[in-house]
Amino acid sequence: MGRTTVLAAFRASLAALSTTLETTAAHYVRCIKPNTAQAAGEFDGEYVARQLACTGVLSVIDVSKVGFPVSMPKLHFLNSYR
Repeated sequence: MGRTTVLAAFRASLAALSTTLETTAAHYVRCIKPNTAQAAGEFDGEYVARQLACTGVLSVIDVSKVGFPVSMPKLHFLNSYR
């Protein structure tokens, strides 16, 4: 005995991820695939860049680099124009 099944390992990993997400302010998770072959240890930079562009991640990074907040509370936004 003492062996961990794939299902048990998956459940433990999922529970750990859920715990991490519950302790952060994450609103969503974007899954980016490293390659089209679904092969371990392979990274296709162009494929990843296309996914990041299509999901809007690159736009958010561009806005952040300029110094604008990605989001702000409504009250703070309204107060900045009073």
